[in-house]
Amino acid sequence: MTDIARKVKVKGRGTLRLRSSNRTLTVLSSIGLAFGAIILLYPGPSSLDSTAIAFQYGSGVLVIAATIIFFVTPIFVENLLTPSKLILRYGILFRLEIFLSNISKVETLDHLPRPSLLFGRGFRLGVEYSVIDRRFTVLRSKRGAVRIVLKDEVEGRDWFVPKRVEEVIFDTLDSTSLRNRLGGTDE
Repeated sequence: MTDIARKVKVKGRGTLRLRSSNRTLTVLSSIGLAFGAIILLYPGPSSLDSTAIAFQYGSGVLVIAATIIFFVTPIFVENLLTPSKLILRYGILFRLEIFLSNISKVETLDHLPRPSLLFGRGFRLGVEYSVIDRRFTVLRSKRGAVRIVLKDEVEGRDWFVPKRVEEVIFDTLDSTSLRNRLGGTDE
């Protein structure tokens, strides 16, 4: 066991990686990469002109690139809990840092809340922002959801657009470790 892992387990200090269930993302990335490879490797009829071949290769590369960005990188980039802040990340697309002193409430959710709008689509995987609730939802799966309410609004960025955030919902398999480290913030 490394020194950092020993510190996290014994003393509750150091950086804690908040793991998530990545089963759905693994299945989606496998399907996307296989589909992109089929597009790239399919020989097609020999009578295709150079424009059609370029379109085929471009489509294959685009499918593989989108799969890597949206499904593969979130598998390998985890949320972090450091001694001073909670860092929520979703691959290379999203990053939000919240100081622990700004967290007023932490609660484990048995089920995800209903969407704010009457005809809302529900919660999906990925990063979603609710304008009405001023809430970021950062999900890799729908298991182990945790809701964090902030004392003061923070500014987060989604697709390079600044947004005011009052609460965050994310998933982690380590919700008990998170609550133990944040001690006494659950109401």
